[in-house]
Amino acid sequence: MVNVVPQDGDVTGGHQVLLSKAFQHGGETWYEVVDSNQGPQRRLYVSSKELNAMLQETGVAFRPELGTTPKLLR
Repeated sequence: MVNVVPQDGDVTGGHQVLLSKAFQHGGETWYEVVDSNQGPQRRLYVSSKELNAMLQETGVAFRPELGTTPKLLR
């Protein structure tokens, strides 16, 4: 999850989006983005250059240890 700035550039209106996938396309890194403001089923695709332009601050990443199942946060 990372914090992004909305299109209008108002940094007080930023929100978090989920980077659900990273992949290479045309020699560049692209990301699949899930933004709850766009609806639960809509996926957005942005290049690393586009993401850097709207990135407000770095986010949180989670990677479980190999061979383990993470516990639910309930």
